[in-house]
Amino acid sequence: MNNIFDFKRLGLVLKIDWIEHKKLFLISAGLLLAAYLLLMWNDFTGDRVNLFWFGITIFLLSYLSYVGKKIHYGKGLWLTLPATTLEKFVALLIYGFFYVGAFILVYWISVGVAYWFNNVPMVSLEELTYPMRGFGVITFHTAYFFLGYVLFRKYALGIAIAVEALVIGLFARLLFYTIKGPLADINSGTRTYETIENILYFLGDHYNTILYVFSILLFYAAYVRLKKTQIR
Repeated sequence: MNNIFDFKRLGLVLKIDWIEHKKLFLISAGLLLAAYLLLMWNDFTGDRVNLFWFGITIFLLSYLSYVGKKIHYGKGLWLTLPATTLEKFVALLIYGFFYVGAFILVYWISVGVAYWFNNVPMVSLEELTYPMRGFGVITFHTAYFFLGYVLFRKYALGIAIAVEALVIGLFARLLFYTIKGPLADINSGTRTYETIENILYFLGDHYNTILYVFSILLFYAAYVRLKKTQIR
């Protein structure tokens, strides 16, 4: 038997979790479907787009909370399951796809029912994805908060938000001093100023790709941390 990754062991981990949580999950999906049907029965396309992103955010936070509970609570029983760290990590990622997939399915069922029975116009995929202009932002934040829930037993979401706010604040302040602040006169017309401008344009044009790369790195860091947690 493969000591690194085995699909049978992965299947057992997934089966155990499904048996344990299927009732709660099905009830939650049913309540969400009922709520969305009520909200979408009238024609308010813009609000339906906002509902999509609000709902997917709630589902992702619910999933991340589930990840934290799996790793840090339940008397650590999940970490002692007869499966490798890689199998458990892949299982956690599959849970995430399952959560998001279930939400998207419920959302489109609601939209479809509203269209067929009340002639409410369909929302196009372009309308839904336009606010994010790609999925780099949400992929990055999923990976970032995933790492936070792996690292911290308590207040993982709050700590992660605080760290991100601090980094963004420091970066914004640095840009201000470089472009419009005291350093602007010094850098104006110099190669340094032009380099910073080029970097900003590059980041703006390729931010989705850059965020995907960072997402992979963050997920890998979460895997390494999970491996250390299981060994300990």
